[in-house]
Amino acid sequence: MFDRPDASGTHGTASTASTASTASTASTASTASGDGGDGEHPGRLALVVGSPGGAVIIQYVLKTLVGILDWGMDPQQAVSMIDAGAANGPQTNIGGEHPNVDRADDGAHDPLVLGLRERGHQVVIVDHSSGLSAIARDPERPDGGWIAGADPRREGIVLGDR
Repeated sequence: MFDRPDASGTHGTASTASTASTASTASTASTASGDGGDGEHPGRLALVVGSPGGAVIIQYVLKTLVGILDWGMDPQQAVSMIDAGAANGPQTNIGGEHPNVDRADDGAHDPLVLGLRERGHQVVIVDHSSGLSAIARDPERPDGGWIAGADPRREGIVLGDR
């Protein structure tokens, strides 16, 4: 994702350009993962995840990777999970737009919010709109086909042959 400066000393595209005297405000954490291969041959592409979202992109991508790689979710399940994270401060933000988050009374009855608060987190319930997308090899398809997911909080959709 890093590119060399052009003749003017500018890095990136017009929307993410930075020069020696300015810093880009855009974050990228698009992630691709392979299946590791068999020790003799290189692996093949197995998973790609990405999201818009500024400073919280990394959190969105990480929760999706954990959902798929560690918890065995399919891409749609993983991108649809509750968004949560912190932005270099004491507060933990929970995606209050998610239908499974109980916003009533500042989350006083929500099990996730309560559990985090019991562990010392300063929980703030705010709306998130990650716009995550993920595509992964479908382990149930012998042809190595793909399955995908698009965040229901945004305008993305998944199209395919099934």
